[in-house]
This record gives sequence, C-alpha cells and structure tokens, in this order.
Amino acid sequence: MWLQSNYFPKMKFLISFLFFVLSLQVWSQSIFKIPFNDSTYEQWASYIRTYAPSDSAFRVLNYLLQTHLNQQKAIKAYKFWKEFSSLFPQRENQLNNILRNIKEFVIYGNPKEEDYELLEDFIRQFAPSEEAFVALQRRAENLINYRRWDSAVMVFRRFQPLFPQKKEFIDKIIDILLAPSEGLKIRNLGPNINSQADEWDPCPTPDGKYIFFSTRGRPDSYGNSDVYFSKNENGVWQKAQNAGPKINGTRDETIDNIDADGNGIWLSGTFEGTFGQFDIYYIRREENGWGPLQHLPYPINTQYVDEGACLSADGKVLIFTSDRPGGIGEYHPYGYLYHGNHMGNMDIYVCFKTDSGWSEPINLGPTVNTPYAERSPFLHPDGKTLYFSSDGHPGLGRLDVFKSVRLREDSWTEWSEPVNLGKEINTILDDWGYKVSLSGDSAFFASHWRTDGYGGWDLYSVSLPKFAKPQKVATVKGTVKDPLGKPLSATINIEDLSSNKKVGSLTTNPEDGS
Repeated sequence: MWLQSNYFPKMKFLISFLFFVLSLQVWSQSIFKIPFNDSTYEQWASYIRTYAPSDSAFRVLNYLLQTHLNQQKAIKAYKFWKEFSSLFPQRENQLNNILRNIKEFVIYGNPKEEDYELLEDFIRQFAPSEEAFVALQRRAENLINYRRWDSAVMVFRRFQPLFPQKKEFIDKIIDILLAPSEGLKIRNLGPNINSQADEWDPCPTPDGKYIFFSTRGRPDSYGNSDVYFSKNENGVWQKAQNAGPKINGTRDETIDNIDADGNGIWLSGTFEGTFGQFDIYYIRREENGWGPLQHLPYPINTQYVDEGACLSADGKVLIFTSDRPGGIGEYHPYGYLYHGNHMGNMDIYVCFKTDSGWSEPINLGPTVNTPYAERSPFLHPDGKTLYFSSDGHPGLGRLDVFKSVRLREDSWTEWSEPVNLGKEINTILDDWGYKVSLSGDSAFFASHWRTDGYGGWDLYSVSLPKFAKPQKVATVKGTVKDPLGKPLSATINIEDLSSNKKVGSLTTNPEDGS
C-alpha cells in the first residue's frame, strides 16, 4: 500500500486528539458524580476552566446554572454565570437567555444574609436596570421587616447614586421609612375567620354586620377557592361559613367587592362559561336567597385576566383590573414571572353604564397605573377616593396599598399622586384587598405572614390615620315594609332636588327591608 510521507505525523495527532476526547468524556461523566458544595466547588470550576469552550464544559456550566435555579438559589447561579460565561463566546445567546431567568428569579426570592454580598454585586453589575433596582429593594427587605428603618435607609442611600433616574423614587421610599409612626391599631380578625390557609379580599357590608372574603383549602369548600362570610355579633366575628353553591362551584371563585346597598356582590373566577383565565361576575340577594349568577359581557370580560370589580355608589361606574394588552408599559400577562412576581402588568380600568349596557373600558392612566401590577381597587362611596395595591409606586416591597383622589367630577383619568399608606399598614410582602368602612375611620385588608398571623394571607382591621381617610359621606338608614310590617324588596331612587336629576338608586334587602 502506498503511504503519503506525512501519514505518521497525522496518525500521531489523531491518536492524541482521540485520547483528549476520551479523557474529556470520562472526566465530563465523572464530574457529575461529585456532589456540588463549597468543598468541591474548585473541582467543578477547574473542569470548566480547563475544557472551556468545549460542549462538555458548557454542559457542566449549564448543569450548575439550571440546578441552582431549580433549587431557588438564583443568586448562586448568578455567581457562576459571572465567573464562567465569558469563557463561552459561541454560547452568548444561550447564556443571555439563562441570564434573563437568573435576573427574574433573583428578584423573586427572599435573599438570605449570607447572600447579601453577591446580591450587592448583582445590583452594581446591572444598575441602573429595573431588575437591579428591585434587587436593591430585596436587599433592604429584611431590615424593613425587623423595623430597622435607619439601616434600611442607609442601604437605599448607599446605592442611590447608581440609579440617577430613580432619585425621586428612592427619596419617597426613604420618606416612608423615616415617617413617624402613627400608633395604628392593627388587629388580626381571629381564628373564626383566619386559618393556616390563605384568606384574602375582605369585603364588609356597609352596615358592618357581615364580612365576606375569599379562602382556600377548607374542609367544607366546593372547589379550590371559595367565598365565605362571618357575622359580627357584639363586636365578635362568628365562625365563618361557606357562602353556598349559588356563589361557589368546583373551580376558583373569589369575592372582589360589595355594592353600597349591601345586596350585590362582585365576584371573579373560573365559573362555567368564562371567556379567559378569570372573569367578572355579579350576583344579587333576592327574597329567597341569592339570585342567578350574571356573567359580565365583552368588553369587560375578555380572553385575558379580568377581576377586582367595584361598582360606584350611584351604580353608574364600574372599576376593575385586567392584564389585557394596551395598558401602561409593555404587555406582560398574569401568571408569568415578571418584576419579581407572577402578576404581570395588570392595570385598573373604568367603564360607564349606558342605556345599552356598559361602555368600552378606559385605562385610568399613568398617574394610577404603572408598567407593573396594580390590583384590588376599592372606590369609596364618596365617589372620589380610590384605594388600590401596586408594585410600581414607591413602597416597601411587592404590593403596597395606596390612596389616590379623583381631581375632577367629569374625569376618571385625572388623579392625585398616589400616597403610600405607610410602614404600619404595608409590609415587605403583598398587601392588598383594602376596603374602607363607610365612616372612613377604619379599614380591612389582607396581609402575608405578619408575626400575629395564622398562616399565609390573613385578614386584618386597622384604624386609619387622617391622611388615609376618605371624604365624609352622609348615610341614611331605614327599612321598607308593607302595611303589615313585612320587609319589602324596593328600588329607591335618589334625586338632586336642585336639578331634579337622578343621581343614584339602590335596592333594599328583601330579607329585612334594609
């Protein structure tokens, strides 16, 4: 056989290359048998450095990144990404996709003290991005949780120069932290209402006799989440009861608000016939109990998440939340990890009652809504004061409760700058479902993992500071009965005597005529 003169050098190179590949495969397989911890870290790191940018080395790096993300240790994944990603220039797109996940999971979690140094490095690395700013909020959360206000302020001030576009925003957070305490009386509603599961969306009736709320995981529930109610007897909330099959089904049902007359309930859930993930429904009390469940039509309900409906006291205006496209900022649907939570970019909308139904919804605008989540709106019976929860306004972390006032009688898109209700009401976790009593002196809300909680979200009442109160409203109480004293279901129209115009109407409770 004829051989070329350079055959043997090529053969030698081929043998060496095959030996390298076999060695690489053997080490690649054996490295996965070594448990990863602080003592073995250098073995894993050495393998990546030695064999990068090979596919085998990338598999090892990808394994470390994905494993730590799955274990909710995103800040550790960031450490590996920063140390090794530059060794794989040909994998830039893939590593950038992984980095996006790392960023979202870093700001989703609750950092441990041992990870603060890495978290601060993350902030410096990606400032002035929004992810870095949310990471700064996470860095201060533990200090806020333990009421170390001055220490939390120091953290914000130390990193404030990295966020020049957020200077005013951070200043407002610092003002909240340094504001004097009001000595508010915050009271857990107790074990007859709260449980080890979640309770949220407290909805007191205007007369204060009942409170309805949403909960899940109770033995007598019909589905995943149900509506329950409790009666107040001599200042004590009685054991909560399921609201029954007219309201609750085998899926998710939650309560959003109660009408000003106390007889209509706004719900949202996955009832039969729902257009999208969550739809808005309405039910009224009739003489023999609850009437038929009404599914609100398009364009209030859509194929998106629509919830949180609240009817004005005159019955002419409906406010609700939705994650539909076209809101303030980029479209991010509910349920996907974004801005450190799964609430997407939900906004608050308003529509108006017409002779033919409901008008096209209008976004409340950028004073109230942000590119992040706004939820659980409550319009006080004064028709002007709006309470809502937001992840986009200056706050203590995640959803905080805010107050805003409508500036003009003829506009629903002009609002005062939202005011944070303060460090005694808001926490570092989600605070929402805020409902103010008719008198305006107190409120009910849901909060997560307070020290006096029973587990998950619990329901609380709070006395309100002056700045958080709505305008005073006049109330008229009475009952409508027939000549024999039997309660009647009657429609009462309210007119402005100076103009002879109808300004509202209500229907009495058929059970007691109130």
